[in-house]
Amino acid sequence: MRQISHAGSADAATDEEGRVHVGDRVRVRGQRWVITDVRPHDACSLLTLSGVGAANHGVQQQILTPFDLVEPIAVRRNLRIVRAARWRRACRQLIADDGPADIPRTARSARMDLMPHQLAPALAIVRGLGSRVLIADEVGLGKTVEAALVVAELRSRAAANRVLVLAPAGLREQWADEFASRFNLHLTLFDMAAVARHRASLPIGVNPWSVEPLIVASIDYVKRPEVLPAIRSCRWDVVIVDEAHHVATGLDRHDADDSVCRIVP
Repeated sequence: MRQISHAGSADAATDEEGRVHVGDRVRVRGQRWVITDVRPHDACSLLTLSGVGAANHGVQQQILTPFDLVEPIAVRRNLRIVRAARWRRACRQLIADDGPADIPRTARSARMDLMPHQLAPALAIVRGLGSRVLIADEVGLGKTVEAALVVAELRSRAAANRVLVLAPAGLREQWADEFASRFNLHLTLFDMAAVARHRASLPIGVNPWSVEPLIVASIDYVKRPEVLPAIRSCRWDVVIVDEAHHVATGLDRHDADDSVCRIVP
C-alpha cells in the first residue's frame, strides 16, 4: 500500500513518484473512490473523494493524508467495445463536468428519470435566484424529489451540510426513502425515542440534534416546548417544510417553523 505524497502540486504529480492525480481511482478505508480534488498544505493534503463502489456510489468524502492511507487502483488501459447506452452516459458526464458552475451536478446520477420541471427549484437555488423556494406542484409531480435534488446539489458544492426536514409524522419514512433511494442521502429519523438513544450515547451536555447532518422529524414533535429550544440552538443550512399549508399563521406549528427557519443563513 502506498501513501500519497503531499510534496509539490497535485496537477504536476506523477505516478512514478507514488503520487495520485485528480481523476485516479483509489482504495481508502476499504472502499473504492475516485479523487475529484487535491489540495496540498504544509504537512498534509486534503483529498476530496467520490464513491464508485456498490456501497458508496455517489457518496462524497474528504480525507487528510498522511493520516489516511491511499492505495491507487490499477485501471486497465486496453481498448474495449461498450454498448451505446454506456457511451452516451459517459459523454453526458464529460459534458456536464466541463460545463458552467451553475449546471446540475447530481441530476445525472439520480436513480430515476427526472422531468424538466423537477430541475427548476434546484437551478433557481444554485444560480442565486433566491434562497427560499415554494414548491407548489400538483400531487404526484415529485415535490419530494425536487426538494431532495436541491439538497443534493447544495451538498455537491459543499454549500449545505446540515439539513432539517419537517414533515407530518406519517410521511417521515417516505422522505427518508426518497432521499436514500434517489440521491443516496440518508436522513436520520428523530423522534422521542431516537433523541433519547442519541442522548444516552453522547457525553453530558452534547445536543443530540447537533450530531446528525441530515434529520427528518415531525413538525408536531418539533413544536413541543421541551424540544424546540434544542433545535433552535443548532445551525441549519437548509430547512424543508412539507405540507407547508399546515403551518399557516396563527398556529403553534407556524411559530415553531418560523423560529427554526429564522436561524438559517
